[in-house]
Amino acid sequence: MESPIHSNASFDSCWSVPPAGSIGQSESMARLQARIAAVSARNSTVLIRGESGAGKELVARQIHQASVRASGPFVAVDCTTLRDTLFESQLFGHVKGAFTGAQQPTLGFWRAADGGTLFLDEIGELAPAMQAKLLRCLQERAVVPVGGTDPVPVNVRVIAATHRNLEEMVSRSEFREDLYFRLKVVRLDVSALRERMADVPALAQHFLDRLSGLYREPAKSLDPAAIDAIMAY
Repeated sequence: MESPIHSNASFDSCWSVPPAGSIGQSESMARLQARIAAVSARNSTVLIRGESGAGKELVARQIHQASVRASGPFVAVDCTTLRDTLFESQLFGHVKGAFTGAQQPTLGFWRAADGGTLFLDEIGELAPAMQAKLLRCLQERAVVPVGGTDPVPVNVRVIAATHRNLEEMVSRSEFREDLYFRLKVVRLDVSALRERMADVPALAQHFLDRLSGLYREPAKSLDPAAIDAIMAY
C-alpha cells in the first residue's frame, strides 16, 4: 500500500519544490504571497483550496518555512490513503498490543509533527467517522493512541488542503460543519495556472534552471517560440 506520508527524499521533491516560496508575478500570486506572509506570523489553522496540481502543498511548506515552527518537522499526510482504523492508527499512533500485529508502539503522524506543522492533504476525502475523530483532536490539542486511555498533548499547527468545495459538502451533510469551521480559521485560495498565465514563463524557466542544476549542466534559456508553445498549451 502506498504510504500516506510524503517523503522529503524523493526524486521529484529535489526539483519540484522551490527553495524559497512560489514563483510568479501575477496579481493573484501577489495577493496570495501577501496572505502567506501574514498567516505565517500567526499560529492559526489554515485551509488551502485549489485544484489538483495548483501547488497547495508548496503553499503549506512556505507557511511552515516562514513561521516560528520552521526548525520543527513538516509532516505531509495524504488523506485519500487513510481509511477507518488504519487512519486512526497512522494519524494518532497506537500502543503495543492495541491490535493484532501491533508489536511495537508508534507515534503516528500527529505526534511526529510535534513542534512543527501537520499538513492534511485532500481533507475532503475523509469518511464521516474519521472527521469526528479529527475534530476532537483539533479541539483538545491532544491525541489518544489506539489502545490507549490517556490523552497526549501535542503542539502542532494544522494546515489542511482540498480541491473540493467543502461548503457544498457541508450542505449535503457529507462534511461536518463544526470541523469545517475549525479548519478554515484562515482560508487561502490557490489559483489554477490557466488563471495566472503571466506566471508561465517564469515557472518554465525556474524548472529549467532546477533541472540544469540537477544534472549539472550549463544554464539554459527558453527560446521565445518555446515560450509561445507552452503558453498556447
